[in-house]
Amino acid sequence: MYDLDDSDSVASTDLLSKISMLMNMGNNVTKYNILNMNPKMTMEQKRTVARVFDILYANYSKTKANGIVQSIIENF
Repeated sequence: MYDLDDSDSVASTDLLSKISMLMNMGNNVTKYNILNMNPKMTMEQKRTVARVFDILYANYSKTKANGIVQSIIENF
């Protein structure tokens, strides 16, 4: 019989998490994975925030938009 040690358990949990994420890719509401993985947000909130992100990336440099998006994610 093979016993899982802590590192095997962590690896197994990580693998299951990634498989779950891949399975849910078809259910994504937005192109921003960070929003799709947030269970506290409604689908409408996710779409609205994604639209804000799109506007930021369309109107600012990528570096500046990344900074603003990161701030929104951290404070939402």
